[in-house]
Amino acid sequence: MTHFYPAFGSGLTLHQLKEAKADGLFLSGSLTAEALLGIRDAGLLAASEYAAHLRRMRLQTDLPLIADLQSGFGNPMNTYYTAQEFERSGADALLISDQKSPAHTQGAPAITADADFLGKIHAALDARDNPNTQIWTLMESLPTQGIGDTCDKLTWLDRLPISAIAIAHWTLPQLKALANTPHQKPLIATWRFDTPLIDGIDGWLDTGYLEDHAAMNIRETLDTMPLIETSKEAF
Repeated sequence: MTHFYPAFGSGLTLHQLKEAKADGLFLSGSLTAEALLGIRDAGLLAASEYAAHLRRMRLQTDLPLIADLQSGFGNPMNTYYTAQEFERSGADALLISDQKSPAHTQGAPAITADADFLGKIHAALDARDNPNTQIWTLMESLPTQGIGDTCDKLTWLDRLPISAIAIAHWTLPQLKALANTPHQKPLIATWRFDTPLIDGIDGWLDTGYLEDHAAMNIRETLDTMPLIETSKEAF
């Protein structure tokens, strides 16, 4: 069975997803920043601001929520306290990335050292009050480290007591190679609307497709409105 996890940032999108047959919902940091500030850049939000939004969203749905731990919001100690705050704010799973710093969604993000990533993962694991809270890792290293090093990373991540391993910035051959690498943990890949189902990929993580289409509809609607210049001003 293949699972699908839609992403959202706004309460409006969350309400549209209430009847969706999703296994969980991803509260994306970048989409949250867009909902609150109008700019899709998670680096503009402090962990406390994201946690406050997470609490509000938690009150509106019973579906499992995946929180965006990004790159841990600093060193492993910061990761520990942030993971604790996100769990207490209603997260059922915490997604932690191997990026060196959060917010950037460029095609080739800077990747932190394996030792630092490992320390942050263990910090998130240790921070949990509820042993059922899941820790997911997100590998964004394919563009900069290549398929060989990323397969090696998958191998050692697979030995950790985490719940899932997600993969971003992939090409189809790379994704198939990772799916064929021996592993036990579920593999989840970021989703695009034209992505074919791939054997060995257990789930798909949306990163903003629904929000993009909502914004497109707003722009199309604005084009139909009589927003033209006149000689008489109301203000």
